[in-house]
Amino acid sequence: IPDIYNVVLGQQNIIAELWTKQGWSFNFRREYNDREIARVAKFLNTVEAFNGLQTGEDVMWWKGNSRGEFKVNSAYKLMNQTTPQTHSWPWKQIWRSKIPHIISCFIWLFAKEVALTQDNLKKRGITLCSSCFLCEEALEKVSHLFLHCKYTQILSNTKYFFF
Repeated sequence: IPDIYNVVLGQQNIIAELWTKQGWSFNFRREYNDREIARVAKFLNTVEAFNGLQTGEDVMWWKGNSRGEFKVNSAYKLMNQTTPQTHSWPWKQIWRSKIPHIISCFIWLFAKEVALTQDNLKKRGITLCSSCFLCEEALEKVSHLFLHCKYTQILSNTKYFFF
């Protein structure tokens, strides 16, 4: 269904702008092809379950507590809940951002901790050397190589490092 919704115009609209007395008022960017018709029907059936608007204006509601009010402590609790990593990272934003694709790939490898560092190679049965090739002091892991290695820290503290 998300791929069908991508063709709807006005995705940033609030519900009050898309709901009329006659029902939903969607505008689509293009006509759907035959392969998409079943998914379009499923999308429309899903949104048709909506009973209409309550009287009054739209309001912001924070899901972090029962009163709907944003509190720093509730945000902290939400951030520290144990959830799978795939839900805690905004993966789609990495790929949809306007940075060069090679940088997106690099960020993805770093965030997923799957870059070919010595520890990841060792997990795949390839053992070359266990220490960092820069400092030769610690196990070469993604976090060490890009955050904790004394040489990358020196580099990140220079005026020539633009991250």
